[in-house]
Amino acid sequence: MGILILVMAEPDLPDIRVLIADDAATIRGFIEKALPSTAANVFIEETDNGADCFKHLSQFDYDLSFIDVNLPGLTGMDALTQARELGSEAFVVIMSGEMTAENRDLARALNAYEYLVKPFEAADVAATLECCIRVKKPTRVLIVDDSATTRKVIRKVLSGTIFNFEFDEADNGASAIAAYEQKKHDIVFLDINMPGIDGFETLELLRKRNPRVQVVLMTADHTAALLETAKAQGVQAFLYKPFFADQVNLVLHDLFGLRPPGLADAETEIVPV
Repeated sequence: MGILILVMAEPDLPDIRVLIADDAATIRGFIEKALPSTAANVFIEETDNGADCFKHLSQFDYDLSFIDVNLPGLTGMDALTQARELGSEAFVVIMSGEMTAENRDLARALNAYEYLVKPFEAADVAATLECCIRVKKPTRVLIVDDSATTRKVIRKVLSGTIFNFEFDEADNGASAIAAYEQKKHDIVFLDINMPGIDGFETLELLRKRNPRVQVVLMTADHTAALLETAKAQGVQAFLYKPFFADQVNLVLHDLFGLRPPGLADAETEIVPV
């Protein structure tokens, strides 16, 4: 089974290709109606069984896929597993009537973005599409750290997130200001402890150029005093080194005003600021 539905929006918005795999026509219809509520050109394809779901995932590059766990024939999880083995990088939402611990863990292992438990709301579908659109959009990032080795590590961590980054680097505060003035980066990952102009001073200079600049401060210093200073200066986001891709994903959801996925690892800790 395969149905193609096109929902047109503004011409300058990104094209989003969506797969909906569920054996219930009511669920497929519900998702279809919820998707166009966000501003994007949405191409929707449907299937009602696991074999076709696998075929679609393995043959086409979908920006977003809604996959039911209990598809007839090949299960949704099996279809996704086999597609992943063939290299599919689909942005996936798993669906079912309940979320067992086994299915939750398998969904995480398969790099699914979200797990929606039926019945879910149109807002859940819209929030997922909003994140998908933001992930699809390139994000210009400036990494500021005086250590070339640390910048390389940070770049590797950021490359492991769900976001699509374009990188620039600076090794001190003055260079960071000059680089930001040129490109007006979407996010600045800024080390606090640098010789010369430190991270807090660099942050203030960036704010003079753009009061709404998005900055993630980074440090290996776990002292309470430093965190209090960050809070007092209105820091938007804070990461302790070493940090990992899951932490960055949650920080960026917050900075971009996106709803974090319920499938996020409950053990992922974010420093409150």
